[in-house]
Amino acid sequence: MRKRAADEWQEFRDDDGEPIGVEELKRLNLQNLPEDLHISIMDNYFPETTIWREGQLLVCEIQEHLYTKY
Repeated sequence: MRKRAADEWQEFRDDDGEPIGVEELKRLNLQNLPEDLHISIMDNYFPETTIWREGQLLVCEIQEHLYTKY
């Protein structure tokens, strides 16, 4: 779990896009998400997702990895 700093977003600028879990995502105030940050989410039973802000919109890109068995 990450420690909270005065600037809660600074830790995301410093960690090279390391994914967080859903519980940590719930603790973030995404209304204040800076436009220059992309947050990666990866957790059990949750699709790999990236969240970022474009103006007043919050964009969520969900990646589904399909695997083919031969």
